[in-house]
Amino acid sequence: MYKKWKARNYRLALSKIDKKQFELKILAEFLFKDKKKSYAKSFERKFQTDRLGAEYVALKESFINNILPRDETIQYITPVIKYDRHGYKPRERVLILTENAVYILDILKTFKLKHRLPYKSILELVVTGESDNLLIVRIPPELKKDKGDLILEVPHIIEALTKAIDITNNPNILKIVNTESVSHKLVSGKEGVIEFRTGTTPAISKNRQSGHLLVVASP
Repeated sequence: MYKKWKARNYRLALSKIDKKQFELKILAEFLFKDKKKSYAKSFERKFQTDRLGAEYVALKESFINNILPRDETIQYITPVIKYDRHGYKPRERVLILTENAVYILDILKTFKLKHRLPYKSILELVVTGESDNLLIVRIPPELKKDKGDLILEVPHIIEALTKAIDITNNPNILKIVNTESVSHKLVSGKEGVIEFRTGTTPAISKNRQSGHLLVVASP
């Protein structure tokens, strides 16, 4: 009883920002504790809402003024690596979460809009139970302009996914897999394969032998 009273007083004493931080940490624990190995490292670090460097401030403002709908605001923003579905060439991108959608922007072309995915059009957010930062955004095949699932490397993946689940209020969209491989959709119903291994040097690259995308996570 005393612990519950103390915890309640602690929550009531928090500022609005600290209260949100507390809520996100509780959500992250529910989503990832004992399910994804990288969760432990995220536990003691404060979640951020902006992971872009100062050099991108002007480009972010340009996106807000020229692309972002007036009824949306940036809830989370971070640099990511997007891998081509064919050939798996890595490309620098920016991931933005708003109240209504996920945005993927080309970081090398003054924040050119590459994808806008309303949350309702996303089937699943797929990650592994390992310590890697790979995220597969599963997209319905009827969204032909997006040419299949998105394959992303997200540097603060626990933070980003917790924010996405908080925005959508839909934990069922998250899928954590513990398999040696997983398929990803290509255009016209075709599929590619992503392989998972553990090793001393974490990396994401094309496996020259199989032609698949190979994700190596630290043990």
